[in-house]
Amino acid sequence: MDSYGVQMKKKRKLNSKEDIEELKSLRNETIAIKQDTLHTIDNLQFQSSELNKQLSKLDEAISYLQGTGNISLKEETLKKTITKERKSYNNFSAEIIYKICSYLEVREDIISCLFVNKAWGCEAMKVLYNDIISPPDEFFWRISILNENQEKINKENESYEMDNTSITKVLNNKNNSNQDDNVIHPNEDYLKKWRPQITIKSISFDEQLNFEHFSLMASSPLFSSLVQLEFIDVEDIPATFIDVLNHCNKLKNLRIHNCTFQIPSLLVLQAISQLKQLTDLEFDYVMVDAGEEEYYNAWSKIFKNCKFLKNVILQCCRCIPTTLPLFNSVCKNLRKLEMKHTEVNMSAYIPAISEYCPNLVHLSFNSDGMTDDLVFQLVQGCTKIKNLDLLSCSIITDKALFTIAQHLENLQEIRLDRCHNLTEEGFNVLVQSCPNLRTIYLGDNQEIITDRIICNLCKCCPLLHTVDISNCNAISDRGICNLARNCKNLRTLDLSGLDGITKKSLWWIKEYHYNSLEKLSIGGCVLLTDDETVNILKYFKNLNYLSASLDTTNNPSVIEYLSLQSQDFNYIPYRIIV
Repeated sequence: MDSYGVQMKKKRKLNSKEDIEELKSLRNETIAIKQDTLHTIDNLQFQSSELNKQLSKLDEAISYLQGTGNISLKEETLKKTITKERKSYNNFSAEIIYKICSYLEVREDIISCLFVNKAWGCEAMKVLYNDIISPPDEFFWRISILNENQEKINKENESYEMDNTSITKVLNNKNNSNQDDNVIHPNEDYLKKWRPQITIKSISFDEQLNFEHFSLMASSPLFSSLVQLEFIDVEDIPATFIDVLNHCNKLKNLRIHNCTFQIPSLLVLQAISQLKQLTDLEFDYVMVDAGEEEYYNAWSKIFKNCKFLKNVILQCCRCIPTTLPLFNSVCKNLRKLEMKHTEVNMSAYIPAISEYCPNLVHLSFNSDGMTDDLVFQLVQGCTKIKNLDLLSCSIITDKALFTIAQHLENLQEIRLDRCHNLTEEGFNVLVQSCPNLRTIYLGDNQEIITDRIICNLCKCCPLLHTVDISNCNAISDRGICNLARNCKNLRTLDLSGLDGITKKSLWWIKEYHYNSLEKLSIGGCVLLTDDETVNILKYFKNLNYLSASLDTTNNPSVIEYLSLQSQDFNYIPYRIIV
């Protein structure tokens, strides 16, 4: 056989193999189509059986209604129109309704949305009532009207028989022939959907306050579910404040900032002690009108009755005992305690805090009375502290840092500003024992903080995101370079008053943190020029806070840079405070 015949024979064999494979694939596809068809038939049979069940139920309902004859054609058409209207209002999602309400500028329009249905009412309440800051007189006027209308509706509902499944028909007596025969009154479920109950969760008052509104707050049920209440810079708060606190028994967050009262401070503290659901208390009431033991008993009652207290801020507070501690019982839930700028005896407070606050996480004291022995006593009892503020505690030495490093391994934030008796050895031991540090304040320590301390800090604490080394004149470009290289999570950096840094420091910060740095303070750095600073600052993408000594009136590059920033950008001119 010649070569041509052999080639044709091989080709025919090859074609036959390809045909067989193609036929097998077609067979498999046919089997798959058959299985899908059988599955579809089963689904259709199941759906048809379910539809037959529903039809049988509907037939039973129709026969029952035709037998009873309680529903007329007119009422059926009326119900159909009502359900259509209600469905048309409910077509929008909650997000769309909230956006619509938030775009309304006129208060009356937002209030009208409260009475559309339940969905519209809930979203309108979020826009209008859930977060109220400095409410005007119009707000309380509206609340009084709503309160009166709600009481009228409650009285009307008591006179009607409520049906949970349908809108009941109230038939008039045969003697009253002049009235309409078919009067539809809303039942309880219908009322909740079309006129939702309004509750106010949060309200804040500033210095402009009409005290006549206190009587409304103390009586209206709309304020009974109040969770957060704030008074900021309000003078001569009246005695009805006590009635407000007694009425708002669900209050969890109370803030009284820079306020004065027409009543003794002891009465205010007694009213606060009755808020058993209270979790957050900020109280910086200044006026003192009682004795040491009276304040001690009042505060002890607050911490005893308010067992859910977690955060207590007593900044610049004078109506607290100075020689007697605030606590005489265990406060297991207390997590945060700030007592900045309070004239208290540290030797009396620290032992009580160590004994009665074992779960404390955040502690802040600004007092010269803190000693090494008190620090040792504190950290022995409060081993869970993560945020420790020792600002202006100028008496403590390296011994206190050794104690902190030994007992507070989970420390995440520490303030050591103006602690002038510390040395390099204490700082090195601290940072080596606390690798979880994220925030550290070392400002105003002059020649104590050096480049070597900064280098050791960067190597031992790579999670740092906030660093304050302002007015530490011993730091140079070398320390800032190590800080920028090793701390990859930097978001806030304060370099104010550093005389030894140049544009090289800014260049290294830009090189590693142009996309992450959010706050930067470089005011008082005399070796930085305006043009060099602006040319480097242009590369920062997410910077929203800048404190610097820039010429914002005569330098065109500075003016152009600030004009190109977004509205969220805050520029604070640096001022030297003597």
